[in-house]
Amino acid sequence: FTLCDGRKIRLWGVDAPELGQLGGADARDYLGGLLLRRDGIGLDCVGSSYKRAVCRVTVDGRDAGDAMVRAGYAWEEPRYSDGRYAAGMVEAIREGRGIFPAPAWQWRRQRLEAARARKAMEAAGEEGALQAPNTEKPPSVSKSASGDED
Repeated sequence: FTLCDGRKIRLWGVDAPELGQLGGADARDYLGGLLLRRDGIGLDCVGSSYKRAVCRVTVDGRDAGDAMVRAGYAWEEPRYSDGRYAAGMVEAIREGRGIFPAPAWQWRRQRLEAARARKAMEAAGEEGALQAPNTEKPPSVSKSASGDED
């Protein structure tokens, strides 16, 4: 999310779906609802990633990452969360809350791999190595009334 002063913030310990991914807009809207017009927003920035500050965010004393996970709008990112949100994730899945198709990191990896494959195919096509698929139908075989092929 982006602060009023233009700083970009990434929630520590969680991974929410991308806007192009199933549930991405819902996750954005949920986080916006948590943060919008709140006076008690606290930031504990612990690093940076992709030109964004990585912060533990509290809203009126409540951990925003925990709220996102418990509502089912983000996955716990165990490589960074130290298990802090594991119980909330189990609860959200058990209760059927939110959006749990594929975690955002898997979705991003699949998109990257697909883009690399397209690029390789395009490069092969430029070199003349890519042939157009055969779209002709195979000749039909007619059968006589006795079941023998003609």
